[in-house]
Amino acid sequence: MEKQLIEGDRLFLIAESLAKDFSLFPDVSQEQEPVPGLLTQKQVKQRREILVDLDIDAYVESVVAPAEDQSRVPAPEIIGQLGK
Repeated sequence: MEKQLIEGDRLFLIAESLAKDFSLFPDVSQEQEPVPGLLTQKQVKQRREILVDLDIDAYVESVVAPAEDQSRVPAPEIIGQLGK
């Protein structure tokens, strides 16, 4: 039993090492826009600074209402674009 455990650990470490060498995500700079509408880290930081100062009503109008908008692009469609 102990030999199987050691072999399993060894195989796990090999698989983990191989996984580090392989990425499903393309090498894209953080400032490029791989998907239309995806924000850069700088844009996210700026938006966060704005949101922190909003009262609850303004926050709901700015964040919650757009998330519930029926005309927004569905998540599965956006996810599909990430692989392109």
